[in-house]
Amino acid sequence: RYNTAKVIIDFHTHIFPPWVMERRAEYVRRDSCFSLLYSQPKAKLITAEELIASMDEARVDLAVVLNVGWVSHELCVETNDYILDSITRGWFTLGKAPKPEISR
Repeated sequence: RYNTAKVIIDFHTHIFPPWVMERRAEYVRRDSCFSLLYSQPKAKLITAEELIASMDEARVDLAVVLNVGWVSHELCVETNDYILDSITRGWFTLGKAPKPEISR
């Protein structure tokens, strides 16, 4: 499937469930980290399907998907479940950083 001479990997991507995109203002109010990153309308939110389309257009072979640093454990689990579902469909691989790396 991949050109073995040259594989293009996007190592820092974020995807969101459609319901987060639909209720963006609510999530901005509910979580300060999400608000910091995505309160501005110019900050684009995309679904897994939209990332795949973008990758195809840019000829990117693989993507590493990262969640954001949610303050709310509930919202972290909710979005992790969406990301994990996308991974089980073989679309992406999960990126993670040890907690000390996150605070840098």
